[in-house]
Amino acid sequence: MSTETEAGKFCVACGAKLVLTAIVCPSCGSPVSGSGSDTKLITASYLFAAFIPIIGFVFAVILGVKGKIGHAVACGLVSLIAIPFWSGFLQGMSGGY
Repeated sequence: MSTETEAGKFCVACGAKLVLTAIVCPSCGSPVSGSGSDTKLITASYLFAAFIPIIGFVFAVILGVKGKIGHAVACGLVSLIAIPFWSGFLQGMSGGY
């Protein structure tokens, strides 16, 4: 956990000063708040990109807005790769009609 003030970000567990991008406190190893929700968002983004590519593109935009550019690009690429896969799979399931 962490608290953020005008002076910067501090660990709630030990009070050490943290860099803004910290995921865990370098002094005590305590997780920094907010990092868990980003991990869940990133995981959901990749799952949707692989299984429902249209929604994966929406998640890619959300990741880009949140500043996770690398994940946004990767999520978009997974969506692009998944579209022909799923359309070929669905076409094969329908007997090619």
